[in-house]
Amino acid sequence: MKFSKLVYALLISGVALPSLAATQLVTSFEQGEKHSYTIDGYGDAGVTPVTEPVTNGVQSLKVELGAKYAGGAKIYAPTWFGWGEQKYVVFDIVNLGSENVNYGVKALSNDIWEDRSAIFDLFNVEANTTLKDVKFSLDTTEWGNIGAEYTKAGIMELQFFTGETPNQTVYIDNIRISDGEIDEPVEPGQPEPASKVTAAPVNTLQLVDDFEEQYSHVYLDSGVTLALVDSKVSQGSKAAKINFPAAYDAIKFYPSEAWNWSNETLGQHGAIALDVTNTGDQDTTLYGRLQSGYDSEQIVGTSYGYNIKAGETKTVYISLNNNAKLNVVDEVGMRQLPAYSMSHWEDPIALDLAQVSEIRYYTDNQSTAEFVFDNLRVIPDLNHQTGFSEIVDALGQNNHFDFTNKIKSKSQLSGLGAKEAQLLGKLVKRSPYGGALPNSGIEADQSCVLTNAASFNVCKTPQGKWYLVDPEGNAFFSSGLANIRLADTYTMTGVSNDTPSSLRQGMFTDIPSNYINSNYGPVFSGPVTRGEAVSFYGNNRDSRHGDEATWRINTVKRFQDWGFNTLGNWTDPSFYAMSEIPFVVNGWVNSGPGRKQTSVMGPDGYWGKLPDPWDSNFSANAKMMADEIATQVNSLSTAQKLKIVGIFVDNEMSWDDEGNPSNTYRNLNGEAKTMAQIAEQYYSVVSGALEAAGLGNYLYLGNRFADWGRTPEVVAVAAKYADVLSFNIYKKNIAEDWDADQLAQIATLDRPVIIGEYHFGALDSGNYGEGIQVAASQKDRAEKYAAYMDSVLANKHFVGAHWFQYIDSPIAGRAWDGENYNVGFVNVTDAPYTEMTDKARVVNCQIYGDDCASLDPTAEVTMKMSSIDELYSGNNIGVTQADLISDNDPEDPTGPEEPANPETNKPYKNEGGSLSVFGFLMLVILRFTRCFD
Repeated sequence: MKFSKLVYALLISGVALPSLAATQLVTSFEQGEKHSYTIDGYGDAGVTPVTEPVTNGVQSLKVELGAKYAGGAKIYAPTWFGWGEQKYVVFDIVNLGSENVNYGVKALSNDIWEDRSAIFDLFNVEANTTLKDVKFSLDTTEWGNIGAEYTKAGIMELQFFTGETPNQTVYIDNIRISDGEIDEPVEPGQPEPASKVTAAPVNTLQLVDDFEEQYSHVYLDSGVTLALVDSKVSQGSKAAKINFPAAYDAIKFYPSEAWNWSNETLGQHGAIALDVTNTGDQDTTLYGRLQSGYDSEQIVGTSYGYNIKAGETKTVYISLNNNAKLNVVDEVGMRQLPAYSMSHWEDPIALDLAQVSEIRYYTDNQSTAEFVFDNLRVIPDLNHQTGFSEIVDALGQNNHFDFTNKIKSKSQLSGLGAKEAQLLGKLVKRSPYGGALPNSGIEADQSCVLTNAASFNVCKTPQGKWYLVDPEGNAFFSSGLANIRLADTYTMTGVSNDTPSSLRQGMFTDIPSNYINSNYGPVFSGPVTRGEAVSFYGNNRDSRHGDEATWRINTVKRFQDWGFNTLGNWTDPSFYAMSEIPFVVNGWVNSGPGRKQTSVMGPDGYWGKLPDPWDSNFSANAKMMADEIATQVNSLSTAQKLKIVGIFVDNEMSWDDEGNPSNTYRNLNGEAKTMAQIAEQYYSVVSGALEAAGLGNYLYLGNRFADWGRTPEVVAVAAKYADVLSFNIYKKNIAEDWDADQLAQIATLDRPVIIGEYHFGALDSGNYGEGIQVAASQKDRAEKYAAYMDSVLANKHFVGAHWFQYIDSPIAGRAWDGENYNVGFVNVTDAPYTEMTDKARVVNCQIYGDDCASLDPTAEVTMKMSSIDELYSGNNIGVTQADLISDNDPEDPTGPEEPANPETNKPYKNEGGSLSVFGFLMLVILRFTRCFD
């Protein structure tokens, strides 16, 4: 069978190649490859891609040779291959037949399809033989000929043709070029892994360039350089480091035939996307330009730009239809998108999208700029409603992106909770509450804040380090996860009687039948103010665990297994009566049943103005809040009351952020009040309400300051009333990039501090948002988490830190405000992120000074055997969801079968001289025979 213009691209993953000196892959004939070469048959030969036999990847090229010198397979480029510095074309060939095959290889140059511009040589492959690493020299020939006008720098076509043995079939694979000798093959899995960065987890409609090798469709202006590197890679194993020496010097991409990216061809609005890292030392605007047409009168183009900070990685895109950016919060209902729209800096011109002829990138820097590019592709246009079509599958996962732990069907979830529970254990060297053991050497018994603590207290060691103290008197550092509840797992479906959203309705492939709130709202932000919301997590939770009660039991066991000793803020109160580990409780002054409208004052903040604490309704609301907490506490058994670490009230309030004590705001009585006065009234009312409700002997943990809403004056006032100050600190760590002045004030006040929120997120989860602090991957999240905790534990004033949050935000956005972050320890199907949980076990084990390196999955076996049982009682180290699924799920793929290799004799490497007697005699006759197209 003959076929024409087979355009493939390099298969990136899972291909083990022999290691050649400066080797580049030309093609391994894989489906989905993208390069500018055309692979065709000519003469009477037929060529077909097949799945066996193969020597590399999953496909090879079957070549059915006809009459002598009458045809073969050819690979040709629209311009020169650029092989001027290369020495060999290297390839693999298989002969499954019963006869020896003689064939030729020819390279033609300078667009002249005659032997005067070609080099060719002849080869043999014996019957039933696989030959690997056959070398065709681009400089010399043993049995062929070199044309007088041949130049290897101008090679445009490579041919495999019939020699003296007509009507035979061979299989060609793994065509490479090399500038040197063949090295020993590298065992699969041995190469150093590429340094990865995060790519936007959106659907790829068409790959333009994967930068696994330098293709012939890439052109560089004078001075611009390109080097393939294995750092800052988003897909595959290579990326391209581009050096732009001056303004407007560009890297350009030209297709062999015009790209057709019309809406009709793509089936939707599209965009050109590129993963790019600014490796320079200054923020730089990267410009992209698209062009359509070829004739001078038809060529039109538009330029776009996006400023990328030094060291930052972004996926940037250009809307092919010049669609204006959507308001991601108000129109889409999300907080973050995974890719960033480049803005046009000139009036956009409508392109002929069926004739896109050029993509170029450049800068306007007058000095050198350097970027790493990867994964140039066409994606759905996130500036258009169709870009969000069916992005969420029936389980609430990313429908267009595969990731670790992705569930393929609801049936895979069944029973996973029970299987996981059998593996869970706990850290061994702990007090019953998760504190240090009495003989740990940590004695925190000085300067205790509460005179008669009802449960936990907070005290100093003789060395001046603050600790929480558990009911048995042991030092306790509160390590926890927050938001363990279903409420924040709901997402708006777009269905509403008031403000329906067709964009949101189109996001979902299916809506589950349970955990639907048909009248959710009013929301804080989003396109639907009130309407239908659904919890995919709730449905998946029941499939995994069976029911809510079992989920609660298994959740607490998970916390113990991962080493956490506290259920953080906004834990569902249903945990209070049954939790085996301590927990915090919380209240809202102005939010909840029966609350009265309170006047507001102060500056505008993210969540709104401050309540006026002189309003009598505020005092009434504070009393209701304290009474609600007291009711919850009084309903608990004595044993459970002892597990109350403390009480948070309110969150991230809009205290002035300028630190100017002269700022004044008028209350409902028209009186001008400074922020310090407002704080004094607020904290006195709240702490008084807690005291009056009988909660004064529980630690008051403050109101969780945000960096954008606090002043030194307010913090000083809070220190008078709160037993422990609380801050939400979204930084890399508290030592290097948090507020040095705030740390100094804490030291001066000498007050204990607890962190209410921090997190890191990554896009390899499939979520569209990373969160406030960004990581490159789940592994990087884990490393950043550990570094953050190291900085907290090293500070003598910090007595706890709670990660926000236990569960990932919905990919389509939290119903209340659109948060869509990968910030959970578990995802939407309740699958733990093993990188995070394994790291947490080590971090939490080390809190009281133990050497816990043996709990790291990468620790040496001898280390594990000697000490792991002394530290941890479970069997969950390194266990992934895939491990739980694999042994009982018939739907879980086991991976493709290995292709069957033909039975062969010991192969020989034909490099122009190792021939059979038959071949030698035949080639003597053919010594001066010319081959033809």
